[in-house]
Amino acid sequence: MIMSRIAIFVFYDFQGLVDDYVVFLLKEVLSSCDKLIICINGYIDENQKSKLSRVINYVIERDNKVDDAGAYKDVIRQLVANGE
Repeated sequence: MIMSRIAIFVFYDFQGLVDDYVVFLLKEVLSSCDKLIICINGYIDENQKSKLSRVINYVIERDNKVDDAGAYKDVIRQLVANGE
């Protein structure tokens, strides 16, 4: 069985903006893992999503109702459901 490294990044910005430092950080994280999943708490528009599309493998969007632990739980639940 081959092990792979999956990184989960939970993102929230009250204005729905993706700053350049976030893209830089995600590129660096991706260099040390096989899959990078971002969980967006709240809303970002399509222009902001396009900034992320260059570095992420998988996006989950959810309402910002529950704390960050809930975001991680949602990501892990979807990974298990997809057999990953």
